[in-house]
Amino acid sequence: MSLTKKFVALGAAAAISATGLVAGTGTSADAANVTKSVTYNCDLSGLGLGSQPVTAAYSIPAFPASIRTGTAVPAKPITAKITLPATVSTLIVAGFQGKIDGSVTGNVTFGSKSVASSLIIPSQTITDPASPAVVNASGKLAGFTASTAGTQAVKLPNAVTATFQGGSLTVQCSAASGSNLSLASVSVKGSAALAAAKAKLAKDLKHLRAAKKALHKASGHKKVVLKKKVVKLTKKVKADRKKIKRLS
Repeated sequence: MSLTKKFVALGAAAAISATGLVAGTGTSADAANVTKSVTYNCDLSGLGLGSQPVTAAYSIPAFPASIRTGTAVPAKPITAKITLPATVSTLIVAGFQGKIDGSVTGNVTFGSKSVASSLIIPSQTITDPASPAVVNASGKLAGFTASTAGTQAVKLPNAVTATFQGGSLTVQCSAASGSNLSLASVSVKGSAALAAAKAKLAKDLKHLRAAKKALHKASGHKKVVLKKKVVKLTKKVKADRKKIKRLS
């Protein structure tokens, strides 16, 4: 295998972990940002290099602890720093004049929702082949709407994809075994409109049950009136459920 091919392969492995949106071993948070150190295994067996782990850390604005359903969560900027071992630095300097660049994609999950993330590693130069090198990347986590009530776990991607050298090389990576993918936990509370719709459903169901019970015992004109009431309340209950589904 040529030195250039080895550079491309290892460079891709390093760049992929630059997402910072991968399985990690440590997380910290403050009022503004969350940072996480990560380990990601990239499959380079097709190039004779097997699985290559690279360490990285990223920073992203913290998620709110609590939001309402229907809240639009804006896109978040991501910055990432990847530390490459000296052996990779040597390959980059010798095989590609010290240049490294690329792009990475992966999905963060917010509960059951998948949210796209993307990062660009602009062309950078590594000059010291004998020392570990830090590679910088930046991008964003796409905006989305919090549509499901309840506690939503925010998790890092279980897999990411990187493309390099004008798209001529694609590398798949998976989170290292036993990795902690947790990034945050957000309590999504039902909106006031949803709460009102649920209260109305409960009220209409109570009236419907009472009307059906009374209908079984009624006769004559009262029975006719109660039948109409049951039909009317049944329609209300259906409408209530549709509204709740729309607001949830």
